[in-house]
Amino acid sequence: MTRCRNRLWKPESKRRRNRRAAGAGDIIIRNPDGSVRQVIDPRWTAKPKSNKRTQRDEERDTEQYREWRSAVLLRDKGTCILCGEIKNIHAHHIERWADNPERRYDVKNGVAICISCHEKHHGPYMTPFPVKITAMLKEYVERRNG
Repeated sequence: MTRCRNRLWKPESKRRRNRRAAGAGDIIIRNPDGSVRQVIDPRWTAKPKSNKRTQRDEERDTEQYREWRSAVLLRDKGTCILCGEIKNIHAHHIERWADNPERRYDVKNGVAICISCHEKHHGPYMTPFPVKITAMLKEYVERRNG
């Protein structure tokens, strides 16, 4: 990197860069070390909610899905397997619902996790879980099911 000829030039501090990165009302996603990973302007990402039920909503409103969810929560005793929380528990698909229609109702493809762990690992856009955590969840299910 070449040095700027201006004697007053100084590299921008991390704090100033983080402050400049986000405007008022922006959603800031931070890395574990506190640095800014992503800035989202809610005016561009907000989509109006539709009153239409999607095919996914219809499929999750079936008796088969309710039985799968109950079986997963019963097996894991209604506690989050990541942090041990007992409130606000979700039944999470290890292999994604959209990617594996044949394993949607397989109890071995589900684990109980709390809403905060679910949101923390999926992120704001419901991205896939990190590979390391997915492997840990699969190992847990294998041990539980024998």
